[in-house]
Amino acid sequence: MAAARSLVERGLVEERVEHDRIAARRSFAAARSITRALGPALSRLRHLFEPEDRLERISVIDDELVVAESDAERADLLVERARATADLGRWPEARAAYGKALELVPAHPHALRGLEAVLRRELERAKGRDLAESLAKHLERMADAYAPEAGKPDGDARLAAWLHVERAAVLDDMLQQPALATAALERAVNFEPAPGPVRAALSRHHVRHDEPRAFCDSLSAEAEHELDDDRASRLLYTAARIQCERSRDPHEAISLLGRATSRAPAGTPTARRILVELSRLQEQEGALEQASITRKRELAMLTGQEANAHAHVRLSEIYDALGQAENAAVHAEQALLHDPVDESTRERLDRALQRLGRHERRVEVWAAEGNAERPAHQRVASLMRAADICERHLRKREDAIAYLKAAWTMNPGDAAVFDALTALLEKPAREPDAAVRARIDLYTQAAQAQAEAPRKIALLEKLVSIWEDELGQPERAMEVLDQILALDPVRRTAILAMQRNAQRASDYRRLGQALVAESELTEDSALKRRLLLRAADVVGERMGDRDRAIELVDRALAVKATDPDALRARFRLLTRAGRNEEAKQALLGLIRNDPAGSFGLWIEVARFDELRLKRPQEAVKAYEEAARLRPDHPMPGLEIMRLLRATGDHRRLVTSLKKLADGASGPIARASFLFQAAEVEELLLGEDQAALATLAAADALSSAAEGAFDPAVVEAMERILVRRRATDELAALYAGWLARHPPAAVDHAIRIAFADVLCRKDRREAVGLLEGLTTVVPDHVPALRMLEHLHRSAQAVALADVLRGQAAATRSVVARTGALAHLVTLEERIPSEVVLDALGRVVAERPADSSVHDAIIRIAGRLVEGAISPTSTGPAGALLLASITARKSLARDPFARGFFQLEEAILVEAKARGGDASLARASLAGYRDTLALFPDSLLAARGLDRLAGELGDRSALITANRALARIVEGAPRRAGHLVRAAQLTAEEPGLMGEALELYENALREDPDCEAAARALARGLAPDPARLADRLGAALERATSSAQIVLLGTEIGRAVLRHHEAGGASPDASIGVAAMRRVLAETPDDVPALMLTARLYTAQRLPAEARDAWLRIVSIAAVPEARTAAYFELATLYEGPLADLPRAEQCVQAVLMMEPSHAFALDRLYQIAAKRGDHALAVHALTRLADASPDARTRVDVCLRLAEAQREAGDRAGIVRALCDAIAHGPTDMRPWGALARLYRVETPDGAAQYVTAIGQVLEIASARRLLIEPRWLTTIGLLEVTVLVRPRDGVAHLQQAVALPSAGPEARAALGRGLDAANRNADAVQVLRDVLATDIDALAKTGELSAALAALESALAKDGRAEERLTVEEARACLGDVKPDRITRLRARRMPPDALPPGAFAGPELHRLLVPEAQSPMLLAAAAIAPIAHKALRFELSSLGISSRDRIGSRDNSFTYRLADRIAKSLGVEGFELYLSQTWQGMPRVYPGDPPAIVGPVAFAELPEPEQAFALGRLFVRIALGPTWLDELALESCDALLIAAMRTVDPAFGARDLGPVREQAAQAFSVHVQRAIGRRQRKLLEELLPSAAPGYDIRHLAAGVRRSENRLGYLLSGDLVAAIDHLCRIDRDVARAAEDPRIVVLHPITGDLLRFALGAPSYAERRRVGTVWTNA
Repeated sequence: MAAARSLVERGLVEERVEHDRIAARRSFAAARSITRALGPALSRLRHLFEPEDRLERISVIDDELVVAESDAERADLLVERARATADLGRWPEARAAYGKALELVPAHPHALRGLEAVLRRELERAKGRDLAESLAKHLERMADAYAPEAGKPDGDARLAAWLHVERAAVLDDMLQQPALATAALERAVNFEPAPGPVRAALSRHHVRHDEPRAFCDSLSAEAEHELDDDRASRLLYTAARIQCERSRDPHEAISLLGRATSRAPAGTPTARRILVELSRLQEQEGALEQASITRKRELAMLTGQEANAHAHVRLSEIYDALGQAENAAVHAEQALLHDPVDESTRERLDRALQRLGRHERRVEVWAAEGNAERPAHQRVASLMRAADICERHLRKREDAIAYLKAAWTMNPGDAAVFDALTALLEKPAREPDAAVRARIDLYTQAAQAQAEAPRKIALLEKLVSIWEDELGQPERAMEVLDQILALDPVRRTAILAMQRNAQRASDYRRLGQALVAESELTEDSALKRRLLLRAADVVGERMGDRDRAIELVDRALAVKATDPDALRARFRLLTRAGRNEEAKQALLGLIRNDPAGSFGLWIEVARFDELRLKRPQEAVKAYEEAARLRPDHPMPGLEIMRLLRATGDHRRLVTSLKKLADGASGPIARASFLFQAAEVEELLLGEDQAALATLAAADALSSAAEGAFDPAVVEAMERILVRRRATDELAALYAGWLARHPPAAVDHAIRIAFADVLCRKDRREAVGLLEGLTTVVPDHVPALRMLEHLHRSAQAVALADVLRGQAAATRSVVARTGALAHLVTLEERIPSEVVLDALGRVVAERPADSSVHDAIIRIAGRLVEGAISPTSTGPAGALLLASITARKSLARDPFARGFFQLEEAILVEAKARGGDASLARASLAGYRDTLALFPDSLLAARGLDRLAGELGDRSALITANRALARIVEGAPRRAGHLVRAAQLTAEEPGLMGEALELYENALREDPDCEAAARALARGLAPDPARLADRLGAALERATSSAQIVLLGTEIGRAVLRHHEAGGASPDASIGVAAMRRVLAETPDDVPALMLTARLYTAQRLPAEARDAWLRIVSIAAVPEARTAAYFELATLYEGPLADLPRAEQCVQAVLMMEPSHAFALDRLYQIAAKRGDHALAVHALTRLADASPDARTRVDVCLRLAEAQREAGDRAGIVRALCDAIAHGPTDMRPWGALARLYRVETPDGAAQYVTAIGQVLEIASARRLLIEPRWLTTIGLLEVTVLVRPRDGVAHLQQAVALPSAGPEARAALGRGLDAANRNADAVQVLRDVLATDIDALAKTGELSAALAALESALAKDGRAEERLTVEEARACLGDVKPDRITRLRARRMPPDALPPGAFAGPELHRLLVPEAQSPMLLAAAAIAPIAHKALRFELSSLGISSRDRIGSRDNSFTYRLADRIAKSLGVEGFELYLSQTWQGMPRVYPGDPPAIVGPVAFAELPEPEQAFALGRLFVRIALGPTWLDELALESCDALLIAAMRTVDPAFGARDLGPVREQAAQAFSVHVQRAIGRRQRKLLEELLPSAAPGYDIRHLAAGVRRSENRLGYLLSGDLVAAIDHLCRIDRDVARAAEDPRIVVLHPITGDLLRFALGAPSYAERRRVGTVWTNA
């Protein structure tokens, strides 16, 4: 064993040092020949074999298997052996080795990959069921190994899912086990439920095996995860259609379509299909309410007139069937807007309006139709309908006569109009009086006495006139007419009179006879037809003799066979007689009269065929004719589909749909019909080939230039082709689909399916397709797996790229390392660098994978020829070293571990010379240890310094430099090392003291070391004594001029700084001495002279300091230095030298250089003040003001100037200075107040002078283009109006102030006060009300509010508006501006007895007065659910501790109850309950109930009447509006309650607009609201649904309701003081108004109420309801 180990060590030297691999191999082989139990010899020998030495490698591996100590090592060796045998083509042996490895380590990543590769290679060569079963089982094992699970830190669901897809393909295609394949695919989608290739594989499997229900379930689940709403809606639509047609489950189809509607984007073909199909199924199943909602959604997507008209017609029919006349009427009116000639819809509208009792609207509809552009007979008929409604329902006889006259004007010969008009115009029937009876008897006797017929007839006609016109008795008139006709049967006048009287007497027999008789007499064919048709109508309708009526109609047709009225009458009579065949022929006759305009007639024929003749096929033909006439009208197509679906004639349905497509006007419509036809062919007829052809035609239309691509068409085609397994057609479909650039997710799934089809016939094209996909989506697992299978047998480089791509794509460590390690099998065919890179990534994730480390050592060992060369920096060397280090830590055998340790040491030594940082640190540690042993080792020290510098090791650098400072020769060099050490030490926290000592040592070593001197000057700045000592010692020994200047200057600065801070030591003389040494070197150095002069001053040597400054003035070249010297000289002259003239000269010298120097001017002023020279002081300040850089500075200077002028006794100068200050600083009140104090403005003279002064301010501002402050003008204006009695000028100035851009509310308030003072009362009221309405807050903050209110009260009083003045006084009382006794009288008022009439604020009047924030449909929703709110909230009044004993009723003689009842009636509140309890705390509150309850304390009844009225008014307004629960719920809960209420009529209300928090809250309320709501509430909510929106803000709504309550409470009480008093009781913030009355204005609640009360609209409302006070 020792000899073997020696051979191993020699081999190591030969391999790593001498680079002789052959010699090393011999040495390792010799060691193996000695003993086969020496692991290091075996592993090293295996590493040195070349790839082609497979047999030798297998032999060595067998030896290693014998000595392996763990299952993991044996599994790694078995994998290595399997790879070698696979390379030799011994597949069964390789399969067995991989199997044993997996038995030892079930999740061995390399074995999993390797076994799959072997099985697939074997299947490529020879198909076999056993191999297929093994592959399926192994794919399941791989999926389980890669799948995520509990307790597993990693896992890749996508890869596991696709492996199950591959397993399903094996089970289905090779083993013909579709059930197991389905189970595998279901496991796959459990891992990856989202849309994509996995889900698509499951769907295709269901389609291929014709499993419609499972396919529908898959589509539904896929839609749940689909992010693209359009595609999700298509999936749900397809599932619904299959459920309906194949599974015969319309209820499930409705559910699916309901989900689809919430996802489908508006405007897509699928959205339209979904709504059409959903409404059809809902109507078919009798769910008319849901159908109406669907129809309304569909309506929003329609654009064409005919489509809109039909949609409204259908909605009207649905609502008519539901008994919702209101909605039926609305939609009927909308339908008529789109299709005004639809008579059936107009009749439906009339019926709905009649049920609603809206007869006025019926009249409007028919009158509008009578005035429309219609045929004359239709207009006449419409006007007659309007007249009939006026007369029968509205009892408006005059209106009826007016409409009939209009009809008569339109058609003067119309008999029906004439008869109706005469009936209305005739006098009422009466009995004859004596005179009339005498005339009747006379004419009767005279007629009997006449023998000649003409005379008898004339007398009898007179009798007819009396009976008909005077007495209104048509029966008696007809008796006389019978006598006349007996004498002359063809007398036309008698026949006409008989018609009139028979019509009035309802004697239809005589009426019919008279009409027929007249028809036989007339020569006018048109009149003859009308008379016969009228007679037929009388006979058929009134007498019931349909045969006789038909005979009369036939006689009319004999006159003109194409008469439409006759044909229509014949149709009507034949239908009633049950002669349906003949009736249909009459309709067809009408069509023959006008074929082009017979759309409605064909519809009528179709309905007749369906309902009367029970011939749906004939009805379909009629609808087809209608569709041919108006192809854009949706009704014929829908009715055709309904009929043929009902009869089950699906083949005819396909034919009709294609015929409709041929007649459609655009490609989109044609494609839609073709798509529906294809659905029938596929789902109902099972004719896939025909469906494909139809879909291809639809696809061609949608691809046209004016069409729009419909993905649903190609999806249907794909489904059919998959079911037929038509791979060629499927490939062509996929190619065309991709050419249309579908969305990315769809594109990727198509490419996978396309490649799956192509790989069976054109692998190259499939590869190109998949590589294009992976270029865009590098981590696409299905594409990468398919590419792996396609590249496995041929393209090694491409396969390597794919494997690396899989590794990058997967999240499973097992899968990733397995894919990367599998590149070892391609070692001979791809670059070694690629393999090493992959293996390096494997060990980065699996550091304990010894087989991969062995592979790295083997491959990298061949690449790294110069592993111990300093220039070797390649990644192979790093990998080699890292793997050797890892194998050292993994080795269990001590000798093996020592072997790897030795190899590592050799490589570390070589790499250290190559510059590797980690290895350099190891060398650095060695240097440090060496230096610790040999402190005087220069080499160790320099090595440590060098490596520490390279690595940035500060501690090592300090140690090295300290050592070098002791070792090296020469003071400058030693000082340099000490400075470097000090610099590094100073960078360490808390070591500054040590660093300073190093700097001091450096300066001791070399007094000319500049770096040390500067560092000490900085570091010792807080300790000037030490600084002076250390730098002074160096200054004495320094020889460099620059160093002397540096040291002396730093000493001087330190001493001066310390002296200025008040320190005593060091003495200033030390600084002076140091600076004299400096000046000896540089006598003309200005900074040194300045420092020296300051030190002289500190030393109290003013003469020497003066000389130094004068020296600077004489030599300084920089103006700033001379200026500074002059100022210092001035200071000396002002101070210790006491020479003010010389000081003035110095300052003047500065001003000669810079005349506007502000500091110099200020110093000049100070000097002048000291000298008592007022003129010079004023002059200096004047110049200083002009030189001021900003307005604030100028104002300060001007104030000083004014003071100087005062001292000089110049009043005009004072005014000028103050005016200048005011003009330049309008917001600075100091000069303004100073100017005002100069005058007594209460006197006319003082006011005039003040006005003049302000005028001077205006002149200055205008001249200098400064901003004019409105306050100046308002002050002038008010003084002119009030003191100077110049109202016109004053108002003009006030108006000028208001017109300024910067004018604020104070200016407008001043204008109002001025107008009041000028007795322009109306104008004052208007101005003051405007400013108070908008800016009352600003006036309160500026203190102008009280004056403005006082002026408004004064103006109203002078204008005779006492009631409005009282409101202003109340406002002033609330602000504390009224005396307490007056406030007491205001609070003691009683409300007028006639105030608050019933209904004054009911209904619309209440909602009119709401603030805009409260005018929301959601507030109406609150009112709708108010009766059931307590049930939904499960609120019981007893929970408040209130009992029935506390209830106050009408019999209790309670003033509070009477007041409450009075207020309730004025608001239209029908019922309420009032509870006053001894235990109640706080003010009254309202609670939900039926009726609502108001609960308050007993003490509430003792409050003043106006305050009770305000409090009750607020609560009753809340009741009238509905949200009685507003104060009992959080705002979020209020919102949830309203959303839940709306969802009782529309479950999807706000489904896509609510966030998760709002949605959760709404769902929490939904159950309770659904249980509590009643039919009446549902109806009200349905009416609100179109205008309600979930995006409202409940906070704004609640705030608006509360503001509205306060305003209406004030209107109901009329007392602002009472209102504010009550608000103080219920709001703590408002209650603080007693401390600060401004709170009343500034608080949002009371401020809003105050603004409202002061406005004119509130006074108008109070006056309307009687709550104004006439006196107080």
